[in-house]
Amino acid sequence: MRDDPPVRRPREIGLRPLGEMLHRLLREWGADERARDGGLCDRWRNIVGDEIGEHSRPGTYRNGVLTVEVDSAALLAELSTYCREALLESLRADPTFRGLRALRFRLAG
Repeated sequence: MRDDPPVRRPREIGLRPLGEMLHRLLREWGADERARDGGLCDRWRNIVGDEIGEHSRPGTYRNGVLTVEVDSAALLAELSTYCREALLESLRADPTFRGLRALRFRLAG
């Protein structure tokens, strides 16, 4: 009779459940934050109004920094130069943007 090696459990050899691995991978890629973007887009438009909301949208929101994509260089200049502080104040008043530290603007590509 031969001696079979002892059966080792998956976690004992470093294997993890697929769901756990996917969750960690998506979190590392920032997908969990992008998944919230639908809510961010709605809140963004409600806060900034239709005129600005029609030509801009929130991109990523990470570590308290919201990157906003705009569809024209003129609007990018206006928002980043003249409207940044007022937008920050309005956004911070909304629970969706709790912890907002800064706004970055970029031209949508």
